[in-house]
Amino acid sequence: MSRVAFEYLTMELSPIISKRDTNFRKAISARQRLAVTLYRLADTATYRTIANLFAIGKSTVCEIVVQVCNAIVQFLLPRYIRLPQSAQEIGERIDESRDRAGFPQVVACVDGCHIPIKAPQNNPEDYVNRKGFHSIILQGLVDANYLFLDVCVGWPGKVHDARLFKNSSLYTSLCGGVFTLDDSVYDTINGVRVPPLILGDSAYPLQDWLMKPYVDRGNLSVEELQFNNILSVTRVVVENGYGRLKGRFPALAKRLDLNLNNCCTVIAACCVLHNFCEIMKEEFDEQWLLDIPINGTICPSEDVNQPQDRNARAIREAIKSFLS
Repeated sequence: MSRVAFEYLTMELSPIISKRDTNFRKAISARQRLAVTLYRLADTATYRTIANLFAIGKSTVCEIVVQVCNAIVQFLLPRYIRLPQSAQEIGERIDESRDRAGFPQVVACVDGCHIPIKAPQNNPEDYVNRKGFHSIILQGLVDANYLFLDVCVGWPGKVHDARLFKNSSLYTSLCGGVFTLDDSVYDTINGVRVPPLILGDSAYPLQDWLMKPYVDRGNLSVEELQFNNILSVTRVVVENGYGRLKGRFPALAKRLDLNLNNCCTVIAACCVLHNFCEIMKEEFDEQWLLDIPINGTICPSEDVNQPQDRNARAIREAIKSFLS
């Protein structure tokens, strides 16, 4: 983070994270409290190492990190992580996504990511994911600029993506037509009226506002394979978004040794800070991606025979023909 961005962030958080001096000691400044937090999140150093660097107590480092992350989530998350609200904002994101591979009407892409944690005291077996380590899932909706538009964090690593998605506020918002409040955002493709869309992998349910690949059972047509390929190229932004998140904040790639509530707070704060850095056009070094595991969710595909929305299938067929 550049000095300019750091000072701007300090100015935004100072009214919230500043502490008063007491009769016994001088308070740690807001500037130093933010610096301690960023150092902890952007490095894999131990609390003891950071305590020595900043000449404060080890327990104080842990306390500062949690307090500052709480402030970031409470006061900055609604400003830096939000769904597009106007037809203009939706249209801009659709245009940016279309420029990647030509897939029409895409606002953003959804996927999950496993964040390693220490085994919780209660029901630890629920947090063991398919890769065999304890984790909680971060579900993110990411646009073409690698910005998180929505995050849902805290579900156990054992949970299927589709179950998490259907129980998230994002699903409720999309079912409620959050992207279709204005008729101008619709487009007609091959005679079918298509709303703004999000893209997901095969684990997600096909909806008229959520496109997923055709399930490959070895007999896909050339057009279906092409549809899947273009969808995959467009959807890679969510994987890149997670890569950039963990590249900036390697603490998320290492096991978080905090209780569950604090883990969720730290993860959400990192998403806010990631968006802050992207919006501020902060430099991203591709070397940060080396040795950073993305730990994407690996879920079995849905049953190809389960009932699907007829309109959703019509929309997917229309887009398939358009892309062909």
